[in-house]
Amino acid sequence: MNQPINSDHTNQQARDRSERLGRAAAENATAPAAVPPRISAILNFLRQRDRTRQHVEHNLHANNFIMAD
Repeated sequence: MNQPINSDHTNQQARDRSERLGRAAAENATAPAAVPPRISAILNFLRQRDRTRQHVEHNLHANNFIMAD
């Protein structure tokens, strides 16, 4: 037979585990892993392309706003 879940007890267990995990992560923190130059270059390209797209989109919206009567 299924027993009802004691949500207060379950929530407390989840919080306790989360705190332990957080402490363990903080204690074992290391410097970020080095990213290979090729991946870094690709990410920079994608970020720049997205900024350019956003800039064009903002200009289009501004022009539409100015031209609207």
